[in-house]
Amino acid sequence: MKRLTCLLLLLFLLCGCAKTQPETTTAPSTEPVTSTATTAPTTAPTTAPTTVPTTEPVTEPTEPELEVPAGATELSAEEIDFFADLLEQKASSEGFPGNNWYNLALGCVFETPAEIDFYQLFRQGNGDSVKSEYELAYLQTDPFISLDMDNSSVSTAEMEDVFQTYFGCSMEDTEKRGLDEFLYYPATDRYYRISSGNNYVWDFTVRTGYTLSNGNILLYVDVPYRGIYAYTLCPVSEGYHILSNRLYFDRERHEEPVPEPAAPEGGVPLTAEELAEFDTLFTQPRNTGRCEPTNWYNVALNQRFSEPSQLDWISLFGEGARGEDVPYDLTEAEKEFLKTRPDVTMFGDVVYLSRETVENVLANYFGLTIPEAEQYGLNKTLAYFPDTDRYYCPSNNSLTKHVHFAAGYTLANGDILLYRAASGSWKATTLRPTDTGYIVLANNFVETP
Repeated sequence: MKRLTCLLLLLFLLCGCAKTQPETTTAPSTEPVTSTATTAPTTAPTTAPTTVPTTEPVTEPTEPELEVPAGATELSAEEIDFFADLLEQKASSEGFPGNNWYNLALGCVFETPAEIDFYQLFRQGNGDSVKSEYELAYLQTDPFISLDMDNSSVSTAEMEDVFQTYFGCSMEDTEKRGLDEFLYYPATDRYYRISSGNNYVWDFTVRTGYTLSNGNILLYVDVPYRGIYAYTLCPVSEGYHILSNRLYFDRERHEEPVPEPAAPEGGVPLTAEELAEFDTLFTQPRNTGRCEPTNWYNVALNQRFSEPSQLDWISLFGEGARGEDVPYDLTEAEKEFLKTRPDVTMFGDVVYLSRETVENVLANYFGLTIPEAEQYGLNKTLAYFPDTDRYYCPSNNSLTKHVHFAAGYTLANGDILLYRAASGSWKATTLRPTDTGYIVLANNFVETP
């Protein structure tokens, strides 16, 4: 009996050793995995790329040191608190006590007051929404104003006062960038637009600041998810004039993704100038209610497809045809028609595009005809109403804010391959030159070395 007990105990210990052994021999410590064992993912690189440090990759952006200007004196903690309060947009349960233009300027980027974007600075208006009947009647004449939505306004005199008081110049001294985003009514000398949010910066931290050798104040202001701004003020008898607000460190564009994809065999690298031209080609100039027409190259960047049959029609057309001279409000006939297509209206807002627009987008940007697109499900996700000759689609924001191609190549067959950092990885966009521009052949994530 005693021998049997010892034998059972020995078997138990052996089983315990066999069970725990794999956990200690196969689990990595702090070293990166370089083995090609079958337990490793098939997409993992077998060796460390030469362009990547041997240490663990850093997922957070490496922020630069804040530059100390020559001859500058660092602000005290009390001074930092003063300027933080100066920049804060106050609010209460009763609403806003008024626009803090120091705060609103923090939402703009400019090297001099002449470069200020009027849309960014004044889009929340300066006072009550439109109320008078004659103003409402005038706004109805503009296809980009919807009376079903809130509308803001600001007068020329109010704009001038802001520039004189906060920037030390006249609005006539500026380039008036973005002013054409507003509807101007001469009878009231006011500028109007749909209220599409505001440009207040609610969350920020003044990291540090300096009194410069010329007496100006430089503040380094950290805005989460955006970056660090170099905000410069000039002391005057009644406060401060805002001289500039430079984006010192851009978090949105500063991605350190996995290693850049390898150059295609036989591909000829594009020059920096050529890459900059493609950045411009794909950039939507402005994402506003009164904006330039939809840039369909930009919309294509939010697609994920390796061939036309994989196009997502809602993502493609849900942005609508910006800039087209069509009213926002649906007619009763259109509303009755859409009741027959609840799949289009189930998500709320609906955009619509003329058949001609859809036909041109498909042909000029993707090399497709409408019948070909219908074979890939176009008519199953978009509703076509013959009475209006329009397609109706659930509204979907499909614009890419920042476009920056890190590398590009002209392929042996003449196509263009562009690489862009996206979501911590890389997307490859393939274009084919045509007589009118380019068609987008593919836009998808790619594996890297």
